[in-house]
Amino acid sequence: MRRLLGFIGRLIGLATAVAAGAGVWRLLNPASEPAEIPAAVPLFPRKQAPDKERPSTIDEPKSAAWVPAVDGACPVDYPIKAKHSSEIFHSPDGASYERTAADRCYRDAEAAEADGLRPAKR
Repeated sequence: MRRLLGFIGRLIGLATAVAAGAGVWRLLNPASEPAEIPAAVPLFPRKQAPDKERPSTIDEPKSAAWVPAVDGACPVDYPIKAKHSSEIFHSPDGASYERTAADRCYRDAEAAEADGLRPAKR
């Protein structure tokens, strides 16, 4: 066992000496020219914008005929409450307006009728 440990110790010493010698040799004999590092290549090249301005493909927002209700309530600009399950709409002066939980809110009665709804009887 002692012989094996002695052999391993000598082997480690030899490896250390070889590594140190290689390091000294590299310091004393540098490469003739430094290695060239290639320029970075972008993974996704950027597209350049055209010189002239492109026309906008997005139209200005138009006033919608209806907006979705928030918790059954309608905004001031869209006062007509509509319930699509019953296909009925309620105007602010109607008897059931306050208790109606709307699905959609319309600008006016004409917009609701154009969407296939009928006015409430009360």
